[in-house]
Amino acid sequence: MNGISLNPISSFNPTQVAPTIGGVTEADVAFRNRIIGNVTLGNTLAQLELVMGVKDSIRADEGTPFAFGTIRSMADRVTVHALVGSGVVAGNNNTFGTNVLIHGGADTGNNNAVQITLGSNITVGDDSVIFRSNIGDGVVIGKKVYIDNSQIAASSIIADKSIIINNQFLGFVEW
Repeated sequence: MNGISLNPISSFNPTQVAPTIGGVTEADVAFRNRIIGNVTLGNTLAQLELVMGVKDSIRADEGTPFAFGTIRSMADRVTVHALVGSGVVAGNNNTFGTNVLIHGGADTGNNNAVQITLGSNITVGDDSVIFRSNIGDGVVIGKKVYIDNSQIAASSIIADKSIIINNQFLGFVEW
């Protein structure tokens, strides 16, 4: 499903909210990607046409709100989502590779919602997953990286295929 629209009404998100894009509340069922719910993006719609790929999905239909500065580049099949009670905050000038997943969710230790925070000027490589984490400004995340429930310091470089959970490097993925 594509387009820019209100989030669906549900038991955990009973109020419909339209996205705000470049300071304007938008609805555009013809937009080639999916942006729904309480999402604020710094880019204008015309800029998003230039910087987004295809099959991207920014869905504030469960967790909310999502607040993004400007997106520098978003390749194909990027998904941004969050579980109930968590949201996403991102700075400016960020680059997202193909098949990236950015996801907020509950902290497994105490079941409290964890907002995901992305700084400015970050790069997230292809096939990487960032879950329940905070990423500092200027971080470069390689390809096929998995980061969960961690704090990544500004200007860090995360090697391809790294697994980081609870602030600990656990090795490399094999795929």
